[in-house]
Amino acid sequence: MCILRSGSNSFNFRRHRSTSFLGSDDAEITQFFTCDLARALQGSIIVEFSTNLGIGTFKSAHRGRLTLTHLPAQGLGTTPNELVAVKRMYRRRSNNVAAEKSVVTRYTPTDEYAKTVEEANLLYWASSLMEFTYSAIDHFLSEASTHPPFEIPQLRFVRAGVAVCHDQVTGSNINNSSSIKRTYLVEEFIEGGSDTFVKFVHNGDANPLLDAGEELYHIAEFLCFTQHLQYFKTDGAVFLSDLQGTSDFIPPMYSLTDSRGSATLLTDPQIMTSSYDFFLLFCTGCL
Repeated sequence: MCILRSGSNSFNFRRHRSTSFLGSDDAEITQFFTCDLARALQGSIIVEFSTNLGIGTFKSAHRGRLTLTHLPAQGLGTTPNELVAVKRMYRRRSNNVAAEKSVVTRYTPTDEYAKTVEEANLLYWASSLMEFTYSAIDHFLSEASTHPPFEIPQLRFVRAGVAVCHDQVTGSNINNSSSIKRTYLVEEFIEGGSDTFVKFVHNGDANPLLDAGEELYHIAEFLCFTQHLQYFKTDGAVFLSDLQGTSDFIPPMYSLTDSRGSATLLTDPQIMTSSYDFFLLFCTGCL
């Protein structure tokens, strides 16, 4: 199990040699998430394929139970038998039918692993970009003479990891030497299901999807602001879109001392970019 850990509070964006980077001042290459076996956590995962949480354009989602051999101090997998959302990549046989009615075809183990790691990079960067956004807000408020006369929502993306299931290697052919059987994107479970799930900002429109006056309009409006801030701070390189998540927690007044331990949870973002260098990191549909 490879856990996604973002740490953008010490990151900054900059331009260098016509390429955009997220990293420290001495970074020489674009940073991205990889599933490093040397740092992976051993454990078990039970996937309830009979309980379908939903099916999207590229992934199906199911309930699951995660137990890591050595429980981490924080993040995903801190408790045994933890309830999680297990997502698996797929492709459709026909593009002319709705996703929920299409026939799901799974990728080969090698392709599934590669595409799942690509999808994990979306969450990795999305978490870093959101933390980077709050760092900019913190900096501005620290120099302001008064606090703003409005609420600043507390938001974060779900904690996640990549689970790689191995099996005994069969055959002597060099093309059949991998022990990888399946790969899952494992996410923090969002309680409430579809009843509490809201799409705040569409990937094809920079305006809130909710109408002014609706209960959660202030969250959608704030997320539109984060897009402008990210675009400005990255010199037009990247910003988050297709912003969606749970609605069962109404954020209280934001404060500089708040740890954001309780927050509205976001998931399944897209990274919008015009840079080919960034596009190489992300899945299809984010350019």
